[in-house]
Amino acid sequence: SVVLNIILLYRTLGSLSIFCQIDRDMEQRMTAPADAGTLRSVSRALDLLFTADPALGAIVVRSLWVSACASVLACAIGLPLGAWLGVAHFRGKGVVLAFLNTFLAVPSVVVGLVVYLMLSRSGPLGAWGWLFSLKAMVVAQVLLVLPVVYPWFSRKVVVTQ
Repeated sequence: SVVLNIILLYRTLGSLSIFCQIDRDMEQRMTAPADAGTLRSVSRALDLLFTADPALGAIVVRSLWVSACASVLACAIGLPLGAWLGVAHFRGKGVVLAFLNTFLAVPSVVVGLVVYLMLSRSGPLGAWGWLFSLKAMVVAQVLLVLPVVYPWFSRKVVVTQ
């Protein structure tokens, strides 16, 4: 038992020293001056922005379109849901609100993973063929925006009553 504790302590201290070394390396990289590769990358990015590159323009337009569609759909779903939650009185309303408010804390990576698993070939919605499409991006963004929309509107309805 004593030997096992010593071995575990030794391994823990060894792991800590590795983390300390990684931390020191990261600190050195963060305080080091930018190298030529970084400066070339920044220069290239600025060049793409200021020369109105058509490929970059298409990417920006597509991103704005996906965000706009997701915002409209999230509002179309969230505003009536929020209004109903604001005026309705039913048993367990606090539990429902607490459950719905937990979605505010879900990381976007988790939402993306859930959408990916649902839309993958072996997933329940895989037959739709939406994986890696704009529709899938809109669905994922709707799921991200919806928990922000309905609590906001629910509080507005309650305040104005």
